Amino acid sequence: MSGAAALVFDGERLADVRASAVAAQLPLGCHRIDDATGFEPLLAAVPAVADTPPWPELAGEEPCFLYFTSGSTGSPKGVTHSRAGFAAVLTSAIQSIELKAGEEVLAGSSLAHIASCALVLAALAAGASAAIASRIDGVTVETLLRRHRPAVMQMLPAALFELLRDARLQPTDLGSVRLCISGGDKVPHQLQEEFRRAAGFGIDECFGMTEIGYTTLAPPSGPNRIGSVGRLCPGFSASLHHEDGTEVAPGEQSRLWIQAPSCMVGYWDNPQVTADTIRQGWLDSADEMRVDADGYFWFCGRRKQIFVHDSSNICPQEVEEALLEHPAVDLAGVIGIQDPVHGENVRAYVSLRPDQPVPSEAELIAFARDRVGYKAPEEIRVLPELPLTPVDKTDRLALRQLAADGLHVG
Repeated sequence: MSGAAALVFDGERLADVRASAVAAQLPLGCHRIDDATGFEPLLAAVPAVADTPPWPELAGEEPCFLYFTSGSTGSPKGVTHSRAGFAAVLTSAIQSIELKAGEEVLAGSSLAHIASCALVLAALAAGASAAIASRIDGVTVETLLRRHRPAVMQMLPAALFELLRDARLQPTDLGSVRLCISGGDKVPHQLQEEFRRAAGFGIDECFGMTEIGYTTLAPPSGPNRIGSVGRLCPGFSASLHHEDGTEVAPGEQSRLWIQAPSCMVGYWDNPQVTADTIRQGWLDSADEMRVDADGYFWFCGRRKQIFVHDSSNICPQEVEEALLEHPAVDLAGVIGIQDPVHGENVRAYVSLRPDQPVPSEAELIAFARDRVGYKAPEEIRVLPELPLTPVDKTDRLALRQLAADGLHVG
C-alpha cells in the first residue's frame, strides 16, 4: 500500500474509481481533475491562507515519485524516487534520446509507469511537447500519429504488434517518426522486421527499470545493432560479475549490476527488500546480460524467469521470439512446468491471428525447434487472448497459475 490520503482522477476513469474497494476509504477522498467543484471539499478543509505557514523548502533527497513495478516476477513493489534522483532520470533521458526543443513525442504506454512518464516529462524539460495516448490501441495511436506528427514514439512490444497489424495504419502514419523506442520485455525479431517494413528503419531497443529509469538505449545517432538493448545511457555505470564478485570476461553472460544518480531511494515501506536490491551503491537488476567489445548490451533473460530443462537454462523470451516468427502466432508466453525427469519442461501459450490458417501443435513445435533447437516447447496451448500485465507485458505469473489450475484452453 502507498499510504495515499487522496485520489485525483480524470472523469474518464470514474467507473474504475467506483469499482475500487479502496478509493472510498481514502481519508481526504477522491477528486475529479476535470470538475472544478470536485476540489471544494478538499479546499474547505484547508486553513485560511493567512493562517497557513509558508511552504517548506524541500531537499533533493525528499521523495518525489512513487511508482509500482509491473509485477511480472512477483507482487508489485512501490519504488520511491527522490527529487534529485528523478531529475537525474530526466537529464539522462534527454541526452540519450537526443530530445530537441520544438519536436513532439508520443507516449504510447501508461503514464503510471516510469518509461512513458519519464519520456513526457523529459520532453517538456527539453522544450518539446508530448502527445499522450488515453487508450493503447491502434485507432488511438494512429489518430495521434496523424494529428501530431511526432518525432519520437515509445510503445511496448505487444502494443506495437497490434498497431503494425492494424489494417487502418496508413503508409504515411510513421513518416514523421525519427526514433521508435521499445522495451520492457525483449523486442522480438519479427516485430523489428514488421516495423522496418512499415517505417523504413528499425526500433531502438532499450532496457530500463522502475528503480533507475532508462538504463541502456540503442544510440539514435549511432549504429542500431538489432537484438541488442543498446549502450549505457549518460550517467550510468554497469558491472557484470560472478557470485564471488569478480567481473566476467567480455562476451560472457552474468547478472547486471547498475549504478547511477537516478537510482531509487528504496522500496516503499520495505527496507529488507531494499537492502537485498541495493548493495554498496549498486542496484542488482536480477537480469542476465552480456556486453560486447563495443559496449552494446544483450539481454539474456530475467533470473527469476529462467528455468532449467535437462540441466540447461531456458530463457522464455528466446522461445517466445521463435514462435512469434510464425505468421499465425499473434502473441506467445513461455513457462516451465515441473517434471520429475527433466526438471522443468517447456510449455508455450499462444494466441493466433484470425487472418491466418490455424497451425497444429506439432507444426508450431517443429517451427520453434528449427530456430531454437532443444529449447523448443514440448507442448503448446492456444488461448483466445494471452494475459498481460498492466503495462502490456506477457503475464507469466498468470500463465503459471493457469497451469497450476489446469485450466487449459485449446
